[in-house]
Amino acid sequence: VHFFFLMIRRPPRSTQSRSSAASDVYKRQVSTQSTWGQLRQDTKDKYFEVMNEKFEDRSQKLAKNDLGYGEYYIFYGEYYLRKKDEEKVHEYAQKLIDIVKAKFPSSTHHELYAEAYYLHCLAYLKDNKIEKALEEGDKALECAKQIYGENSAKCAKYYNTISDVLLKQKQIKKAQDYLNQAIEVLESQKITVQTEYYGDALFLMAQCYLEENNN
Repeated sequence: VHFFFLMIRRPPRSTQSRSSAASDVYKRQVSTQSTWGQLRQDTKDKYFEVMNEKFEDRSQKLAKNDLGYGEYYIFYGEYYLRKKDEEKVHEYAQKLIDIVKAKFPSSTHHELYAEAYYLHCLAYLKDNKIEKALEEGDKALECAKQIYGENSAKCAKYYNTISDVLLKQKQIKKAQDYLNQAIEVLESQKITVQTEYYGDALFLMAQCYLEENNN
């Protein structure tokens, strides 16, 4: 079981604020693979067509580098992860980076940067480019820490993702360290029931124990 399947979120709706394109996305991270997985392929394709039409309509109302594009780029990136088109994932992740750079040339930390690095990481992980996946995962986590603080629950998914990469490298101890941080953050904020990140952390921790026993 690959971790990127566990992290698929509900495709985004329209943003309420241009200045924070990914904020609503973070609030809707409770959907799971099972919901999307139960849909027929033609239904998924139709949904993508509808979202694409909305994006085209919205693009006529926004400036070329408006941060309002961010939520759609995240959606497209995740869509192409499901379609196993890593090249497209990287393309939309780079679009996220480009619009932030255009809007805030001197900024090094932004929530869309974190999302872009995260998409790069998952695409590299899916393509079995482990070193590159780890590099992008570290960048996403560092960015999230700077924005939200290292004890924020929003960092949990990045801890989990890096742990998954480290597991692929057989770096069990380091993976467990990251997972412990994710679990501690979520438990300290009593976010353990209605979030997939807590379940993902426990699942990955179980994989660590299995790897240890196998060795």
